[in-house]
Amino acid sequence: MELEKFKSIVTHVVSSNQKMEAYLDSMPSDIRDSFFDNEYNNTQGILNDYLLDIILGESLREWVSAVLYENLIGDKVLLNGVEFPISSLSDFFDLMVILGHVSEK
Repeated sequence: MELEKFKSIVTHVVSSNQKMEAYLDSMPSDIRDSFFDNEYNNTQGILNDYLLDIILGESLREWVSAVLYENLIGDKVLLNGVEFPISSLSDFFDLMVILGHVSEK
């Protein structure tokens, strides 16, 4: 996948996820749970992951999931004994190029 297309997809998904999380965090937990922890929203999340898998492929989707759900930004990735600090989305994109998951062309 081309880097610019990948950046566009990931930036949009991360931004949307941050907006949703901020909205949910603004609500009392009992209200949030009653409206958002349900089959409709759980299925929507599964569908989003499925579509990302189709668009990005399993390997890239797993990396993007780590950014979205496992707080990869601000952490380090250890690959073949080399640490890669991921302090921003830009660092994440650079790592995806280094690993050959995306191309700069």
